[in-house]
Amino acid sequence: MSKMTNYPNSMRDRRTKVFVCYANEDMSNANKLYDQLIDDGFDVWFDEINLLPGQNREIETEKAMRESDAILLCFSILSTAKEGYVHREYKRAMKIQELKPEGMIFVIPVRLDKNCDPPFFVQELRYADYPEHYDLLVTSLQTRSKNPAQEIENSQLQQSIENTIDVIDVIDEFKQAQVVLEGNFDISQQELVASLAALLHIDSNNIRILQALASQKKK
Repeated sequence: MSKMTNYPNSMRDRRTKVFVCYANEDMSNANKLYDQLIDDGFDVWFDEINLLPGQNREIETEKAMRESDAILLCFSILSTAKEGYVHREYKRAMKIQELKPEGMIFVIPVRLDKNCDPPFFVQELRYADYPEHYDLLVTSLQTRSKNPAQEIENSQLQQSIENTIDVIDVIDEFKQAQVVLEGNFDISQQELVASLAALLHIDSNNIRILQALASQKKK
């Protein structure tokens, strides 16, 4: 009996979430890729399909990227030569990649032109040619759904860590302001960690992570 049978149905039936990033010049090929992935059972975020009228593109894109199991960065001769929004998306994807465990497949470059060199900031990652390497691409995506329970736990912990870093930054700024205004402000590391844990509703098992982050931030 496989481990998968021990997971709740909501986890066992969860589909791999894939974000397709592309430039307008590559929409035709990106749309074909989207259709294939949907046919093969993936949960795909594609702005032309998922972005609703009135929604904020920046906010919804950021949210979809962070909630994805993998991001496909489609590129071609035309799109790599273009500056603007799509390059911001590429760089945003790589920043999220930095938060993932080392070696985890997350950002996958997808080359749409055989004569095209990948953008410099993804050159260390192996790319897949589309449509020639579609089967390999699917294999990479399937590795992201082998342990849905662990993925959900990692995602929740990662979000807590990101929130903690943001809050520590705010607290540091507040402390600096208090020192200037009053000349006296002191809070122990223990009090800081306890306050953050209560504010972020983080399980006590993760307090050691907060302590490490707080210590690193104060150096």
